Amino acid sequence: MPSFSPNTARPSQTTATSNASTTTLQPQVFDILPPLHALLSRLEPSLSTYPQDPTQPTQSLAYKDIPTEVQAIKIKVRRALAALKALPDMERNLQEQDEEIAELEERIKGQREVLARVGRKAEEAERSLSAMGREGGA
Repeated sequence: MPSFSPNTARPSQTTATSNASTTTLQPQVFDILPPLHALLSRLEPSLSTYPQDPTQPTQSLAYKDIPTEVQAIKIKVRRALAALKALPDMERNLQEQDEEIAELEERIKGQREVLARVGRKAEEAERSLSAMGREGGA
């Protein structure tokens, strides 16, 4: 059975642990569809499939103003990408992750075997103690 120790962790694993506590993702970071829809609706209001909110006046957007209006969405997309890149182990490929999963599954299997052996020994010890108690009490 292979032995696993905490010292065999890859550098990315230890980094992931330290980054996980400092990285918190907010759902708003990835919510770019409403502003994008609002922008597109301003380009061609007649193509909007959603009913217009009567309390919000819709102003048409001139094509020359698009770069200015798109800037806020670009910033939001950049922030979302930066948040994704900050996640632990994003540089690892699928094969590396599958290998780690296999290693961890093997480790779990080994730990379950050890626990089963400890459980059997505890049961044996309990039986022998109860047998000694019966002999001593008789």
